[in-house]
Amino acid sequence: MVRRFTETLPMLRRLILLLALSFAFILAGCPTGGGSLGDDDDSGADDDDDATPPNDDDTADDDDTADDDDTADDDDIADDDDATPPPADLLSTDPVDTAADVYIGAALSATFSGATVATITLADDAGVDVPGTNTWLNLTTLAFNPTGLLDNEITYTATVAYNAADTESWSFTTSTVGSTPFGEDLVGKTFAFDITSGTVLSPEGGEQFLGQLNTALLMGVTAQTATDISFVGGLAAEGTEPPEQDFCTPSVDFSQNGPAVWNDPNFAAGPADVPQSFDIPNFGAFDLTFRDMEVTGTFDSSTGTEVDSIVGASVYTYVDLTQANLGLPCAQAAAFVPGLVCQPCPLNPSSEECIVIWTVGVEADLVPNLSMVPWTQEDVDANTGC
Repeated sequence: MVRRFTETLPMLRRLILLLALSFAFILAGCPTGGGSLGDDDDSGADDDDDATPPNDDDTADDDDTADDDDTADDDDIADDDDATPPPADLLSTDPVDTAADVYIGAALSATFSGATVATITLADDAGVDVPGTNTWLNLTTLAFNPTGLLDNEITYTATVAYNAADTESWSFTTSTVGSTPFGEDLVGKTFAFDITSGTVLSPEGGEQFLGQLNTALLMGVTAQTATDISFVGGLAAEGTEPPEQDFCTPSVDFSQNGPAVWNDPNFAAGPADVPQSFDIPNFGAFDLTFRDMEVTGTFDSSTGTEVDSIVGASVYTYVDLTQANLGLPCAQAAAFVPGLVCQPCPLNPSSEECIVIWTVGVEADLVPNLSMVPWTQEDVDANTGC
């Protein structure tokens, strides 16, 4: 599945800033709504959810005829909170059935009408299963993340099993993008990403973060062989045009677990853990680690000869908020940040304290005369200009 590194760091920075503003709002004593024992829902004395009769929600048949909240399924018709919900329907898939010219790193997903248990699998035209990972983007959208990139000009079949007994399949054919190697030495080349050109698959509603980003995001090639390629990523110094590397933030070494997979012109870098520190006014510094970040993309050329862009770039990673020292569980943070979805942590599914970040379809342009320099947190601390 295509993923992209470079927009992830500032997007989380915006998320944390939004959280901080919300906390400040609460600490300032501003009203947050909610109920009381006598009047918690709609200011009506006879329609609350507390323990005061006549219409409370903690006795047996308190709404008289319909729509009660007890343990019996006595609504008889519909809208009973205790009845078993209807099975979910499959509403849509991405790509759609019989789609053509699908990029080899495109996201696969299935969206349902309600919560369900589901799994997506993928097979090539010979029926061979494609390895990958299922991830819930929200309560009703399941995504499948293939390991690495798909092959060009192949018809794949995706199958989703849901509701314990239902299955549906759809097919799509990949495009020729990335099928022609350039054979170019890319060492020293750096690319700046246009974050607004991409689509945020997770967290839900994450598009609001992209529009607020005003810092260029950089990714540079530092080493290359016939089979391997290495990258250093980082932020651009604010206000620089053309972009220059920001030496007040650490770079990201995507070779920390080995060189990226390289099949000219396609690459798959990571996984890599990316530690970052954010200084939030009135709250101090917060340390976050973007776990198992993986990036894939395709080098491209506007002239057909020399590489001058990256297409289809995207990133997949996650953040464990229990390690951020926010003093607030993810579920409470989600109440103040619209669209934030708390998900089970990949290494600890019993803990729903993680935010999955997945963006796809971002394009990047070559930055002339810029080579990325590996830069550690120690280098940042020693930089008197920061």
